[in-house]
Amino acid sequence: MRLDRQVMRVALRRNTEVDDQILYPADDGVPMEDLKHVTNAVVLQTTLADHLRALGRDAFVAVNNFIYYRRGDPKACVGPDFYVILDAKEDPERDCWRAWNEDPTLLPPQVVVEFVSKSSGYRDRVKKFAIYRDTLRVPNYVICNNRRFRLDAFTLQDGEYVAVPPGPHGRFRCDAIGLNIGFHEKLLRWFKADGTLLATAEELRDAAEASRDAAEARRDAAEARLDAVEAELARLRRVLEERGLNP
Repeated sequence: MRLDRQVMRVALRRNTEVDDQILYPADDGVPMEDLKHVTNAVVLQTTLADHLRALGRDAFVAVNNFIYYRRGDPKACVGPDFYVILDAKEDPERDCWRAWNEDPTLLPPQVVVEFVSKSSGYRDRVKKFAIYRDTLRVPNYVICNNRRFRLDAFTLQDGEYVAVPPGPHGRFRCDAIGLNIGFHEKLLRWFKADGTLLATAEELRDAAEASRDAAEARRDAAEARLDAVEAELARLRRVLEERGLNP
């Protein structure tokens, strides 16, 4: 059976998959409501992806991206603000997560973060909460209000979400990826167990420049001290010579 014209028009849009005349768009064209949420989600994505890559760990780390979890039912879909699926091989054709196209042993996702807004509070705390707990069985679910700098974290235990108590500095442990999550300079960030921040590329460049500047400052100070010593030695030689002594 041919796809009708309407389905064909939608299917021709970028990032849309058609399966048995069913459309599975990669997104709904609706961005996050708050630019700060977008910025924060991208920082979470890039730093975690770099960290996992450095460890040699495959992962699909996504922002504002759909998860389709039941073939044949495009409504069986949820769009987290941020999520990570460990051990997912790199695939340039993957624009969202359609479970039937992936390795069936992968259990998506390990961590989900939702940035709550005025209009999304019910979805994040009730509707999505139930999907992540009962259907996807996400081990670590984090709800972030980065206007009030409030964080609610949950871990899945015996099929139920249990609130995670904050640790040092108000951070929460995400055991599924072995990292802590918490606020740093008004953004939600990842931290290693020892408290080390997972830095962005810009922060790494700034740190390298600061290190170079500090090294140059130490070198300049050492040269200044050497110049002062040499000047004092020259002065002492002149004094000795004026007194008829051999320096």
